[in-house]
Amino acid sequence: MGPMVFPPGELERLDDDEDDHTSGITEQPDVTNHRIIYINSPQKQKFCSNRISTAKYNFISFLPKFLFEQFRRYSNVFFLFIALLQKRHRADGQVNKRKVNALRDGQWKLVRWTKIVIGDIVKVTNGQFFPADLVLLSSSEPHAMCYIETANLDGETSLKMRQGLPETSGLLTTKNLQQLIGVMECELPNRHLYEFTGNIRLHGTQTLPLGPDQILLRGAKLMNTNWVFGKLVNVFPKQSMMC
Repeated sequence: MGPMVFPPGELERLDDDEDDHTSGITEQPDVTNHRIIYINSPQKQKFCSNRISTAKYNFISFLPKFLFEQFRRYSNVFFLFIALLQKRHRADGQVNKRKVNALRDGQWKLVRWTKIVIGDIVKVTNGQFFPADLVLLSSSEPHAMCYIETANLDGETSLKMRQGLPETSGLLTTKNLQQLIGVMECELPNRHLYEFTGNIRLHGTQTLPLGPDQILLRGAKLMNTNWVFGKLVNVFPKQSMMC
């Protein structure tokens, strides 16, 4: 490698720069459009690391970024809405296909929940859900008692006791139920889980009051009781409407 040749005037400039350094006067480097790298000395400017990352998400940002990317497209929001509706319809279909024994024309017939009507007398057995709001008439237990679980209604898993009126506790056979004559009055459907007001007037007897102890709400489950007979007083054709 030959000797380094400086253009005219370059040596004088270098000498001037050296004099400035020796005099203790230094100029701040302008790093706005270039980079200064020091050799064998700590760098005075912080640079990014050499670590590479080609992944679009990390462990923390995956869920929020993924959801943002997906649902900023209106088409994806639409399809999600449709999927949720279909899931709800499938769940409704499973419930509607459930069956219960209803007393029709003097015989017990297994009918779908969608086919029972107000005024029907139904028989619910142990472990089954009540298909509608029923007034308890009698049961397999003494004094028309039964036990129910209301976890689907209020989240409580402890069993609750219900008891029919003494005047109806003796309705233990199909013939007894067929011979039952009277009128039942009760409040309009509502969302009160722990309140119920009504009365029943059986043929040849005085009016008898009905209360929360005699009501079996739809969605509750019969437990530790072989069977109950109940008079259907409310049905639920839609989630937002009670009849």
